Amino acid sequence: MPLQLDIYPSIAYRHPRGETWRLMLQGRVTRQAPPSIGKRWLLHQLLRSLKANQRDIDQQCFQERIGPFLRKGEPSQRIFLRIGSHTHRLKRRTRSNGLFSSKIDLADSILPVPREEADHRHPSITIECSLEEEAITAQGKIFLVPPRGTSIVTDIDDTIKDTRVTDRKELLAQTFLRPFEPIEGMASLYRMWSDQGAMFHYVSSSPWQLFQPLESFLESSQFPAGSIHLRWFQLRDEIFKRWRLLRRKSKGGIIAGMIDRMPQRKFVLIGDSGERDPEIYAKLASKFPYQIRHVLIRDLPQRPMEGERLRRVLLRCQPVPVKLFRHPEEIAKILSPEDDRSF
Repeated sequence: MPLQLDIYPSIAYRHPRGETWRLMLQGRVTRQAPPSIGKRWLLHQLLRSLKANQRDIDQQCFQERIGPFLRKGEPSQRIFLRIGSHTHRLKRRTRSNGLFSSKIDLADSILPVPREEADHRHPSITIECSLEEEAITAQGKIFLVPPRGTSIVTDIDDTIKDTRVTDRKELLAQTFLRPFEPIEGMASLYRMWSDQGAMFHYVSSSPWQLFQPLESFLESSQFPAGSIHLRWFQLRDEIFKRWRLLRRKSKGGIIAGMIDRMPQRKFVLIGDSGERDPEIYAKLASKFPYQIRHVLIRDLPQRPMEGERLRRVLLRCQPVPVKLFRHPEEIAKILSPEDDRSF
């Protein structure tokens, strides 16, 4: 069976100790293979949880969403990055699940910033990667993040996409059976901030297996382009009700690493009250009070921010301001030029 190479949108930032760009490369190598007995059983259990009929199973939506979960990750693959006439071999091979990530330092003379984008607020480049022993290539986008400026770090589920994470049955249905629907007004708000110079980083606990439909959702809903940072877990993690637990891990670490690597940039963190975004962001605010300019929380009626939970989050975030909102227009001006904590 042929291999498939996917390159995920990522970032390159100025190395703090030199005149180079540090490129963060991420992706996955998979192979289409007949599902094992274990995967067939897990699929059966998922369909029971969804109460899906044959019509649901045959829908293109379900087939596209479930397909990446059933693909086999290809371990020990060597990845090569090509930029112009330069070829770079990644130090680490793919892991057991087929995922790979690497940091590569590139001189200005190697990184081809397009001339027409040289003075643009959101420059990006397209890179090409290939496998060592197979004639398989894939392209991906890298966003060049200047040392100064503002980055919007945004959650996806229930922040910009209607997922209903607090209801497990609805979460499954929204994930596998239904078209993704945007939260009204969020795309136009983000485009306005993008026009003002902000860069976007979509950091979510959704699985990497949903990358393609999520990327299509962001594009079709007209959200600004940006780097995407998801999480890896397996189908069985949902069957055994570990999905939510796994969703809480590593998200804070991803954001902390991003803030730590770009000490001169300012960050705005946007999430929702449905899960642990407020607590994760509060911890980050206490660690990076001079880089995080705002914490914005979409207050969900099914799990509102109130009482002791709200008090603890506000206390830990100090001096970073926290804003709860139900509708995008409530935060539309929070990053305006007249705000002294804006970009």
